[in-house]
Amino acid sequence: MDLLHKMERKLGWLAIPNLTIYIITGQVLAYALSNEYWGTPEIRGTMSLIPAKVLQGEFWRLLSFVFIPPLKHPIFMLVGWYVFYFIGSSLEGAWGAFKYTIYLLLSLVIVVVSAFLVGFVFGIQGYPVTNALMGSSIFFAFACLFPDFEMRIYFILPVKVKWMGYFLAGILVLQLFALPLPLKLLTLAGLMNFFLFFGGELKNRIQSGSRQRKRVAEKNKDAETPFHVCAQCGATDLSHPDREFRYRGEEAICSECISENEKSGIPEKE
Repeated sequence: MDLLHKMERKLGWLAIPNLTIYIITGQVLAYALSNEYWGTPEIRGTMSLIPAKVLQGEFWRLLSFVFIPPLKHPIFMLVGWYVFYFIGSSLEGAWGAFKYTIYLLLSLVIVVVSAFLVGFVFGIQGYPVTNALMGSSIFFAFACLFPDFEMRIYFILPVKVKWMGYFLAGILVLQLFALPLPLKLLTLAGLMNFFLFFGGELKNRIQSGSRQRKRVAEKNKDAETPFHVCAQCGATDLSHPDREFRYRGEEAICSECISENEKSGIPEKE
């Protein structure tokens, strides 16, 4: 994206190297403080983005929802953090710190703005917004950049990331059909940064796939069209590949018909 290159020259100071580590560190601290065994579980409820609460003075919610731990079970959470670290570090390595930071910052801004807009328009300012869709947009970006990378589900079953991306996209599409309109809009807004970054590439892939399918269909059609057709019996080089064909003007005659004509004394046409 040329715009990003121009922005980086002027706003390169916005880049936050190792941003994934900072987010995971914040989530670890949030988990430790809100753990039900030694912490205060109520803290987790004060971290969600709730527009009505923000307007009441709880401004930390504009950022704190990013640090909500993804899961509650410690083992699954460790696995989730490891996967997030690997994916985030891979994106930062491929893009650079600035572009990766802008990708996450754009997601944050869009989610916050859409939460307020949807909340005021539909009267649901009290609906809590989490970081789930932000995580989905990061995974989709990784799937687009590294589609053939294999991840092992439960450390056993190898699955290419692109198939996992298709599966996650299918779930989101089904959710869109089931959710009420306000939540549909919030879901789409949560993935808007992905569409802004990869919309052109996805369009090119779809068009390229369509052209490829068209070429294959034309090739198959040509392969099914005979090159020689006997004017007497209708045999073709496809139906009777063992026969030879000779032309008399613009008409083709197969070797079998030529032989029959010779036996019957029928002269060959010039």
